[in-house]
Amino acid sequence: MIEAKVHMSSHNKEPFFSIVIPLYNSEQYISDCIESIINQTYKNFEIIVVDDGSTDNGYEICHNIQQKYSELHVFRQQNSGTYNARLNGIRQSKGRYFLFVDSDDMIREDTLEGLHSIITKWNCDIVMFNGSKDADYASSFLLYPFSDFEVFAEEGKSKLYSLICSSKVLNSLATKCISKELVDRIKLEWINSFIHSEDLYFVIPCIDQANMVVYTSERYYYYRSNSLSTTHNYNRDFFESVKRTNKRCLDYAKKWGKGNEVKAKGRASHACVFAVMYTLCSRLSDDECFLEVERIVHDPFFIESIQEKPTNSTRSELLLYIILKKKMLRNNKLILKMFRRLIGKA
Repeated sequence: MIEAKVHMSSHNKEPFFSIVIPLYNSEQYISDCIESIINQTYKNFEIIVVDDGSTDNGYEICHNIQQKYSELHVFRQQNSGTYNARLNGIRQSKGRYFLFVDSDDMIREDTLEGLHSIITKWNCDIVMFNGSKDADYASSFLLYPFSDFEVFAEEGKSKLYSLICSSKVLNSLATKCISKELVDRIKLEWINSFIHSEDLYFVIPCIDQANMVVYTSERYYYYRSNSLSTTHNYNRDFFESVKRTNKRCLDYAKKWGKGNEVKAKGRASHACVFAVMYTLCSRLSDDECFLEVERIVHDPFFIESIQEKPTNSTRSELLLYIILKKKMLRNNKLILKMFRRLIGKA
């Protein structure tokens, strides 16, 4: 329960942290999310909530909390996605460092204190940290191949470039604290219908432009698995979002060199396979699914990407890759129906 008597930072002091929360239909969890920030041991921060056209009572809940806590700022926008909500939050913020928290998640009470200590010591652009799917933060959900307080600067960032191009471990924006100065240096354009891979799209130029990145193994972030979350619902813009992010990854991989372009091609291939798998596993009818798959497999980016063997694939994804490579799904409803039944989604 959020108490009205809780006192935060001075109104005359610019916040050190801006915590940006995109809100969409999370009335069940948003109070817990905000409370986890209000209860931080380090107090110099502001909370920016951007409601992305919610149809539930989430905005009203935030508005009521705002009456009790002046450091909470609540804004509304027409539904245009998490990515754009974050951009709006950035534009409204005054802090020196950003944290991006999803509205159904929480952060550990000493998160800001720990991050402030690291930033004060290293004066870094980015602090990367871990998270947990356990409410008590007992275990990590990201397997970083780093040592605690490992520092990446200049040539040392090549390890990060390689991981971006070859794995998913650096995808999450929620487990990164990023300086406003760095965010101001990169181009953040408004993008409509961005519903997947938007975190990595944001992270790539940040890692590229960062002067120094520091990693801590602390599990500061609690990721709540929410069956109502937007990440679980089918959307026709899924493939376009995946394509946009992987094109960006390929562009930066060429710049980074050292074999990263080959790795990024494998990543793009996996993303294309995953986009088809996502469609096959949806609640679409077989006829609707067939039309969607046809649209994807005839896309020039898909055709080029599928020539490379996908990285980090499951057995079912590798089987699907073989089927796609041999063009067995093209104009073949029977194969599509058989595969959907094989994975139990039809």
